[in-house]
Amino acid sequence: MPTFTNDNGDTVWIRDESKPALYVGNPKSQRERLDIRRERTVICTARAMRLEMTEEELEDVIARNAQNVEMEPDDLRELALQYLELEETNSNGIEKE
Repeated sequence: MPTFTNDNGDTVWIRDESKPALYVGNPKSQRERLDIRRERTVICTARAMRLEMTEEELEDVIARNAQNVEMEPDDLRELALQYLELEETNSNGIEKE
């Protein structure tokens, strides 16, 4: 077993761990970063839906974006459509005022 001597001169035994650490850093901040990435991906996917793409190209974009943020393509598509509806509602409300 490897040893290490600390600043006080004490010998500390270090146990070898065969398993890698499951989390590097703060798990909460990792989830927050993933949530932010997902939110941005939904917005980008919604914008892509407005472009003149073939259905096949759009499906490819949705599939790649969903894979990048660990989502199901159908879930990403639904969130992107909701974002477009919300954006349209907000822009209509602003025009009427």
